[in-house]
Amino acid sequence: MSPRVLVVGGGHAGATLAALLQGVGRRAAGPGRTVGLRRSTGAGAVLNSLNCQPGSSLLVLGGGSVGLSALLAAALRELSTIVVVEPLEQRRELATALGATHAFDPADGALAEQVRAIIGSGVDYAVDATGVVGGLEQAMQSLAQRSALGIIVIPSDPAAALPVNLIQA
Repeated sequence: MSPRVLVVGGGHAGATLAALLQGVGRRAAGPGRTVGLRRSTGAGAVLNSLNCQPGSSLLVLGGGSVGLSALLAAALRELSTIVVVEPLEQRRELATALGATHAFDPADGALAEQVRAIIGSGVDYAVDATGVVGGLEQAMQSLAQRSALGIIVIPSDPAAALPVNLIQA
C-alpha cells in the first residue's frame, strides 16, 4: 500500500498540493510559503495531523523553526528514531542536541539509502519543512509501507511538480 500524503495547515494548501501533484505551478494554486504558524505547524504535524505514535520513526526534512518544532514534538511523543535532514552543520548539531537520533547533510548522498541503512523497512512518518521537490521525492522513497508524509511547506518554484510512484519496488 502506498503512503498517505497529508497537507498540514489550512487555506489554499490542499489546492496547492493537488496542483503540484498534477504539475500545475504555484501561480494557479496560491503563494508558495509555509502554511500556518511555524512552530505550531511543525509540532501540530507530528502531534495532530500525522498523530505520530510513540516508538515509531520520523524523518524531518529541514532543520529550521518548522522542522525543529516537529523534532521537539517527536521527542515529546517519544518516537524511537528521529532523522533530521539539514544542509547547515549548526542546525544538524542543534537537532541532535534537541533529540534527533540521526542528522544528515542532504549533500552526503541519496537520502533514501541513508534512511534505509538505519531502518531497513523505511520510516513510519515524514515531515517536509523545506518545499524542495527533490527532497520530497527522496522522502517518498524513505517511507515504509502504510506510512504517512506531511507536507508543510509548499515549493516556491511555480513550475514545481512532484512525481509520485504509487507502488514502490
